[in-house]
Amino acid sequence: MQDVKLFDNRLLFKNEMVTEANMAAVFGGKRIVMFGLPGAFTPKCSNKQLPEYEDLYEQFINTNKVDDVYCISVNDCFVMNAWGNAGGTGGAGGG
Repeated sequence: MQDVKLFDNRLLFKNEMVTEANMAAVFGGKRIVMFGLPGAFTPKCSNKQLPEYEDLYEQFINTNKVDDVYCISVNDCFVMNAWGNAGGTGGAGGG
């Protein structure tokens, strides 16, 4: 597998806090699943897509081939955190 180059510094949203982080330090040396969804609180994303990834989370982790799973979207950190809490994930994988 080819190495993916990450930007040295970007904004990272985590638990309703905006912090600048070195992406190589956050993701370097880890095997992650990162998936994107069009928008928080949209019917298809909330009722179908996100629950499917939530169901697969333990399977990903239990393979011992994935260190963590991240969901990205066009929404800000406040909306994403609220969506995670409303969906029962408790904001898990919130970056």
